[in-house]
Amino acid sequence: MAVSVPEAAARLGLSERRLRALIAAGQLHAERMGRAWAVDEADLARHEARSHGRPLSERSAWALIDVACDRRPDNVLPSEQSRARARLRRLLSEESPEQLLRSWLAARAARRVYRASPRDLEDLRADRRLRVSGVSHPDSGISAADIAEGYISESDLDIVADEYLLVEASDGRGNVILHVVRGPVPVIWPVLLAADLAEHRSPREEARAAEIVESLRDSS
Repeated sequence: MAVSVPEAAARLGLSERRLRALIAAGQLHAERMGRAWAVDEADLARHEARSHGRPLSERSAWALIDVACDRRPDNVLPSEQSRARARLRRLLSEESPEQLLRSWLAARAARRVYRASPRDLEDLRADRRLRVSGVSHPDSGISAADIAEGYISESDLDIVADEYLLVEASDGRGNVILHVVRGPVPVIWPVLLAADLAEHRSPREEARAAEIVESLRDSS
C-alpha cells in the first residue's frame, strides 16, 4: 500500500516540505505514481513508531495544546498551527494516546516532585499561586487527597517551596507534583489535564487520560 504525501505528512505531524526532505534523504521510501509521490505504508508505520518517543519543543507542545482547545494565539504562525492540527488528528486517532501524550507534551513544563507535610497539602492546593491539575483537578475523576498537583510559575516556585517547606524528592516519590512554567500559569484545558494524568504511568490515570482524549474526539 502507498500513502499520499499530504496524508503521510499529517500522520507524522510534519509539513509536506519536511516530509519531502526525509524522502530525498532516503529516510522514507517513496515512489512516483503519475505526477505525485506516494510513501510506502510499511515504511511510514516504522517511521511513526520511531517518532513516537520524540518530544516536541516547548513551543510546539503549547501550539498543540492551543489547537486542541481551539485557541489561536497571535504569536503562533499559520504553519505551526497547521502542524499542530495534524498532530492533534493523529493524537485523536490513537487507540492508546497516553504514550503519545507523554512523549509529545513532555516539554510543556518542568515536572518537579517534592515531599511535604500531609497537613499542608490542602492549603497548598488552595494556594492562588498554584493551579491544580492532574490527580488534584476535579475533572480528573480521581480522589487523591494525599497528593497536591498543579501548575506554578517559575517566578513563584522558590517562594512557595520555602513557605510550605517542600523537599525535592530525588527518587521521584513525593506527595507534591509541580509543573513549572516560565510564564503565567495556564488554564487547565482537557488535553493538558490528560497529559498530566498520563505522566503518572499507572492504569487508573492512563485510562482516564484516554477517556479525556476520546471526549475530544467525540466533540471534534
